[in-house]
Parts: sequence; C-alpha cells; structure tokens
Amino acid sequence: MEKLIPVGKVWKVRGKGGEVTVTPVPGGAELIAPHKSLSLSGQGGITLRIEGFQEHKGRLILKFAGYNSIEKASQLVGKSLFISEEDLPPLPPDEFYRFQLIGMKMVDEKGKVIGKVVDIIEIRGGTDILVVTEGDKEYLIPAAKKYFVKIDLKNKLLVSKPPKGLLEINAV
Repeated sequence: MEKLIPVGKVWKVRGKGGEVTVTPVPGGAELIAPHKSLSLSGQGGITLRIEGFQEHKGRLILKFAGYNSIEKASQLVGKSLFISEEDLPPLPPDEFYRFQLIGMKMVDEKGKVIGKVVDIIEIRGGTDILVVTEGDKEYLIPAAKKYFVKIDLKNKLLVSKPPKGLLEINAV
C-alpha cells in the first residue's frame, strides 16, 4: 500500500474559474510544484490533475482539471491534499524532506531524550522551528543545522546540540 504524504489543505475557492487557495504544510509547496497531480483525502483515491500552479502570499493557487466553476471547486474546500511517497524524487545523501522529521525521537549528544518532533512551524525567510514534546513539556527548537549532530532517518532519531539554556527557557 502506498504511503501518502500530506502537502496541503484547500482553504477556499478563488475566482470564478474554479481555482482554489491551498495552505501548504511546511515544505509542501516544494513538494507540490514538480507534480502534475495530487491525491484527495477521504475520497477513495481520487486523483486531481493540476492545470495551474502559482504561489501567492505564502499560499498556493491551484487549478485542477474538471473543476471549472465556483460550485465545483467549493467541493474541495477543507480537503487535504497528498502525494505518494513513491513519487518523490530521490535526494542526495545527507538531505531529507521536512516531513520526514515529524515523529522522530530527539535526543541530546549524551543520549538524553528531549522528546518527539510533532510539528514544524514554517518561518518565511527564516529558520523553521521544530515543535518537540515530552510528557507535558513542549520545546520550540530552531531547525538550524548547527543544532543537529546527526539525523538518522532509518531509525527515526535526531541527535541535537541545542544552545545552552534553550531547553530550560523554552519549555512551554
């Protein structure tokens, strides 16, 4: 069974021609751009063929084949969009897709558990923030290379070297 990767959610209809505004997940815009089609959530494997793609103010404007009116496009509002993991282009060694960090266990250099990466806050023009939880604590950790010693995708392990004091002052 193919693994589907969430790339965004249809936010609203835009214009009379059936275009929709999509809010991408962090890294989603880069994943959507090279693809010709997306899968629709909860629709039994319906594939939407992309006819138009444009970035606008942090969101995407997409036009799908067969969705040529406000009424038809409104059926997509609130639906999540996916691509198949099999369709992702391979990356060079030591590179990864952002979505691959979700669910990883984060430890410090000594092996002490910091928590699990549960979300990524995308910062336009800046450094993304990893949301890491452990029990009732939540940490916001900058996703800058200098704070990571090792990213082991196979074992879902992220070895971090956060700046001194970050975990103490950053526990939400």
